[in-house]
Amino acid sequence: MKSNDLMSARDFTLSCLTGNLPSYNPDSLSVKLAHDLIASFVSRVSGVEKVPLRHALGRVLAEDAVSPVSVPAFDNAAMDGFAFSAQGADLSKPLLLKIAGYAYAGHPYAGRVRSGECIRIMTGAVVPEDCDTVVQQENVEAVGTTHVTVPAGTTVAGGNIRRAGENLQAGAVALSEGTVLRPAHLGLLASIGMPEISVRRKVRVALFSTGDELRPAGMKPENGAIYDSNRAVLTGMMERLGCDVLDMGI
Repeated sequence: MKSNDLMSARDFTLSCLTGNLPSYNPDSLSVKLAHDLIASFVSRVSGVEKVPLRHALGRVLAEDAVSPVSVPAFDNAAMDGFAFSAQGADLSKPLLLKIAGYAYAGHPYAGRVRSGECIRIMTGAVVPEDCDTVVQQENVEAVGTTHVTVPAGTTVAGGNIRRAGENLQAGAVALSEGTVLRPAHLGLLASIGMPEISVRRKVRVALFSTGDELRPAGMKPENGAIYDSNRAVLTGMMERLGCDVLDMGI
């Protein structure tokens, strides 16, 4: 009997499954055959639950995570510097600009930026609609406290701006169903504003030990008895895989 035959016989009893195996010996099974026999009785977990993002590490995504927003959500500065419009400007020559104001992350500049003007802008701040270029602060020369000069050839039109949606567009799939959620995935889901996520129910595993010689930790073993250690190892292995473990003792 082949592995796929075993898997298709999920509704059969163990005796039905093993009756066609001429070499079947319940006291001596190959690992492969034992695995296939067990798999033929196991169904894929179908239960779904919603969990807070902070509790989703290691869980399996139950459905595609579709982004409700674009990332970035707006054009923003990729570094500290000065934002201005390069339209009509010859950047192969020095460019003198008047500082019209300031923009910080979380605090956009509210005014207009006219031709010949710029604003002091910090990394992550919204780039005003009147601007299309950011020159990094190390590449400008201050002229008093009100003006800066952009030396020739130190920047290009459109430079140093992270465009809205360049990482992820609103409506796009951020993570696919079946993804095992790792720390980086949680960061991605947080960046699109998802406070909770649909995941598959955890696999439930029951463990028990057998053997007249076994004793639990904390009990003094009599002659010929040993402490039960395998169950502790298996419990740790199952929990590391994200299973809900039911300890049924000895």
